[in-house]
Amino acid sequence: GGSWLVGSLVSNDLMSIDELIDQNTLWQIQNTLLFNGNSILSNLDYWLSINLEVKGKLLAGFGVTITDIYGRALSYQLLANFEKSGARYRFSDLRSQNGFQNYQMPYPILVALGRAPGTSIVNLNSTVFSLTPFEVGSEDPSLQAFVDTKYLGTSLDNGSPRKSYCINGFDNAVS
Repeated sequence: GGSWLVGSLVSNDLMSIDELIDQNTLWQIQNTLLFNGNSILSNLDYWLSINLEVKGKLLAGFGVTITDIYGRALSYQLLANFEKSGARYRFSDLRSQNGFQNYQMPYPILVALGRAPGTSIVNLNSTVFSLTPFEVGSEDPSLQAFVDTKYLGTSLDNGSPRKSYCINGFDNAVS
């Protein structure tokens, strides 16, 4: 819900409502997620692009779910101002934006609930995660851990990477 609004606004250096109305370019919501163009060719290009972007994750050895495809489709609507509709824009990139560095925007904190793998029900005692440009994690007793958002996706063992390298680029601003 609200993460779409917060994420897309802060990713665009927290444009004012007047700028949003005047430019009318932040969100491209005139088309649906399934049909993002007026022609068969533009729709084909759209889905081929999403396929290539998601396939990169698969080729890197990570699992791909419908959420990855859905997230990339959302990026085409919510990060339309970015090159390749935000395919390379990360939530941790907010740290380098002028408005963020100069304290000209509120500190964005996104919140998500965890659920057990293979279930569709979110339990009342689910772990609550917070995601900021600096860290992602939870103070919930079941986890009590945070990691730098830039390295989201890195396998850790007692706070240290399990391998000799860290993963980055997992924190796509909308996906």
